[in-house]
Amino acid sequence: MFKNFYVKDKNNKGFILITCLIITALFMLIGASVATLSYTQNKIARNQKEALKDFYDTESAINYAIDNSDQWLTEEFINSDDAKAVFTPPNTSVKLEIRHIINPEKKVKGLSKAANNLPIQSHTAPPPPDSGFGIKDFEIKRYGITATSANGLKIQAGVWKVFNK
Repeated sequence: MFKNFYVKDKNNKGFILITCLIITALFMLIGASVATLSYTQNKIARNQKEALKDFYDTESAINYAIDNSDQWLTEEFINSDDAKAVFTPPNTSVKLEIRHIINPEKKVKGLSKAANNLPIQSHTAPPPPDSGFGIKDFEIKRYGITATSANGLKIQAGVWKVFNK
């Protein structure tokens, strides 16, 4: 009854082999694509992590300069016309460059356009109104800080320092 169930066709020799090779090639192509995509995503994540660390290191160097102004804020720096201090905080490769902004009308070399324009005020200013202090008691001086990381990232900040007269 089931004698002729399997019919041998002489025209289909190797059909299964070719089909298996095509399916294997497709799986290999998909595997290679997934491996390449995974490698690329891993590289992007690593670069983003390094860039974020670089940003935080550079930003913390600016905060270090502000908190430890006694290391760079010397008499020579305060009284110099072209005041510029350069140093590297400990445990970092970030280079700090601090400039005394003496005249807000004159652009300071090395500072960006935004750093030169904001905020517009003189390098010395009177105390805030109703503060209880007079212009004879203290003055505020303006500084531009540029932090440059080892990878070339630059962050600039404008800071003020209060001095007793």
